[in-house]
Amino acid sequence: MVPTVAAGELARDVDEVAGPLLEASAVLRDADLVALPGGATPVKQTAMAGRAQVSEALADALVGSGHGEAVARLVANPGARLSEGALSRALDKVGSREDVTTPPVHRARLPLALAERLLMLGYDERHQRLVVRHDLAPHLGGDGMPQ
Repeated sequence: MVPTVAAGELARDVDEVAGPLLEASAVLRDADLVALPGGATPVKQTAMAGRAQVSEALADALVGSGHGEAVARLVANPGARLSEGALSRALDKVGSREDVTTPPVHRARLPLALAERLLMLGYDERHQRLVVRHDLAPHLGGDGMPQ
């Protein structure tokens, strides 16, 4: 096991060293991780987004930094605790990416406003999944208007 002080230093090292540590190290505290995303490279952000458990605070910081690959990995991560605000900001920043708009459909809980917003982003297979999984009115179309 890497001591906490050494892990903090390694987390700021080059991507090849820091990436695996940021993704898998249990010694890095949430406070240490939350301080990193703004100045972290996209590789480091994506590694943090892939952690087995991502706190709501870290998820908010990663979405705030807005790197598309990191946000996509974050919303697809079942161990990430995403607030309604973080999911909404993710859609604001990179909602044109299918790898960002599809994973939230599979979350166990999705706020109604976000489910409706995902419906409005495009009428495709997400429509059926959203209607069934989140108990939405099936008459809503891709433009959010009744059919």
